[in-house]
Amino acid sequence: MINGSGPALNADFNESFAAWQKLKNLYGASYSYTVNFNSWSGFKSKTTIEVVNNVVASRRYSAWNLKGKQINSISETRDNLGRHPEGARPRLIEDLYNKCEQTVLNKSLAKNYIYFTRHADGIMKTCVYVPKGCADDCAQGVNIGEIIFSRKK
Repeated sequence: MINGSGPALNADFNESFAAWQKLKNLYGASYSYTVNFNSWSGFKSKTTIEVVNNVVASRRYSAWNLKGKQINSISETRDNLGRHPEGARPRLIEDLYNKCEQTVLNKSLAKNYIYFTRHADGIMKTCVYVPKGCADDCAQGVNIGEIIFSRKK
């Protein structure tokens, strides 16, 4: 995990993006990934985004209360993508790298903690900032759970 900014963080980001491009070139532009959210209060949610030939094809969202009971479930396809406000926005992995670079890595270290982590294959896992002094559910940015490629080229 990298916490900070400057050359080390930028190098880690660039290495991660290169790893993504290499894997995408090897496996193709069809994949799915998850975005998980776990609140300090016990609420949790999971969004799964499916991408087919570099186009977001579907989004599935589920949420659970603090007792583990499912309280919401949404499934969207190309015809109605993004109509529900719940869950992670339907984006490509490249869009998430762009969000990381544009909205997280340029935050002030005087006011924020910045965290960047990668999965074992080098793909970005977490790129978030946390305002200093914030106590609960403060991380803003990108969290990528499992990534599954649909097929090898």
